[in-house]
This record gives sequence, structure tokens and C-alpha cells, in this order.
Amino acid sequence: MLSTNSNQNTVCANNTSMNGGIGIHIHASIGNRVSGNSLISENFDGIAVESSMNNIVDGNTITDAGRHGISVSLTSNDNTFYGNTVDNSSDHGIYISDSNNNQVYWNKFIGNAVQAEIVGGSGNSFNLPYPDGGNYWSDWTAPDIDLDGFVDSPYVFAGGQDNLPWSVQDGWWCGVEPPLTLAKTASYWASYQDYTDRLLSIDYLVDNDTGPTAYGVYITGAVNTNGVTLVTPVPITLGNIEPCCDSTALTLKYDVPTGVQNFMITAQATSWDVCGGGYSYP
Repeated sequence: MLSTNSNQNTVCANNTSMNGGIGIHIHASIGNRVSGNSLISENFDGIAVESSMNNIVDGNTITDAGRHGISVSLTSNDNTFYGNTVDNSSDHGIYISDSNNNQVYWNKFIGNAVQAEIVGGSGNSFNLPYPDGGNYWSDWTAPDIDLDGFVDSPYVFAGGQDNLPWSVQDGWWCGVEPPLTLAKTASYWASYQDYTDRLLSIDYLVDNDTGPTAYGVYITGAVNTNGVTLVTPVPITLGNIEPCCDSTALTLKYDVPTGVQNFMITAQATSWDVCGGGYSYP
């Protein structure tokens, strides 16, 4: 997948297996977002950013790259890479050359031949200030004597370092509420029989636009007014909802008493963060 001279676009939720090329190639482009893609690029790079600036690459899973999991080169400046998983790359997990002021944080680099390297350029950062921290590196997970979630010494690699490497995967999402939304998209009588029985169907879209992942999402009930009651059995299991492009549609059915025309309905849900913290919506 190649994007050249492309600005302000989103490449989202693709599943790509490439035997002889680059999974996603951003060239001479500004202000794009590459998010939520699963990529296997056996002979070359998973994601390559060249001569591009102010792009966001987040929430992607890159596996078995034949060269670099993420490649940043040819004066690619001011890009942000976060929330990606880069696993088992043959050369580098991430390779930055002759590029400046790129931010790399909250990524998981797992079992790559060389986890990271910077050649040339300046101002490339691999961590945010405490308590947000840097990345998870599978070959640098201890010690964490003070149990603050960070390895007690920086992760140093050729050309740079991560000053606040996380000791556990996804530790940056502990205690962060997933930003779930439950939006009504339609209301209708699904059949004439439902109309006579006063059973109103309402469609919802449960979405997670920006992350983190909402784990174990359930629809738990609804708060209604003027005697309206939810008749769809609850709880309803929706599973995990990933950020960016992962959403779930569902329909709930309500009993609306005869003569009631004005009422309010609010569906309710719960989810958990990566560390098991629970949240209720709305």
C-alpha cells in the first residue's frame, strides 16, 4: 500500500500480508494517520515513512518484517509513533535515518533482531516525561526495584535511548479509562407486530475512537423515563473494542407504554482497562 504526496488521510484497519514489498509506504506526505492495521511483510518493511512530516502511526501490529518493522528515512520529520506492536523483525524493530524530531513512545518492541537504531538526524525522542514514559522492550524488563512500572535504567541502543522503558507490556494504559461511546443510530418498529405490541427497536454503535483498548465490554442495562422498559436480555457481551477503527453495532428493544410519546433512553455499559480497572458508561 503506497501513499505518495498524500495529505490529511487515514489508513485504518487493514490486514495486509506482503511477500515482496512494503506493507504501508508513506512518501512525501503530510498529516496522515496510519492506525489499527495488521501487517506481515516477510521480505521488506512493515511501515516505511519517507520524506514525510507530521504523520501519526499508531495502534498497528507489525509481524515478521523481512527488514525493518518501522522505517523512517529521507528527512522525515515531526512524526509520531505510538501504541504499535513490532514483533520478530529480521533487521530492526524501528530504524530512523537522517530524520529529525520524531516521537516514539508507548510501543512494544518484541523479539526483533535489533530493536532500534538511529543514524543521523537529531531530536528524535523515545520517551515522554514521567509518568507517561517510553516503550516496552522485550529484552529490557528488569529491574524495577521501586515498582513504579519502569526499568530502573535507560534502554540504550545505537544512536539513542529510551530513558523511561516500561517493565510491563501496555503499562502506560493502567488506570486509563477507555473512551467508549454509545451512540444511537436509528429507532424504528421492526415489524407490524412490534408496532402493535409497542416494542421499539433502537440501533447503537459502540465505538472507541482514540484508545486505549476497552476490554470485556458489556451492555449492562438502560436508564429510561415515562415507564419505558428494556426487554432485550442483559448483560450482552461485546468483547474487546480496539481504538480507531473497531466498533460494534447492536440493537436493543424497548417496551413503550401506550400513549407515551416523549421519553429518554440511555444504554449503559462497562469495560476494563489492561490492568483490570473497571469503568461504567455513561
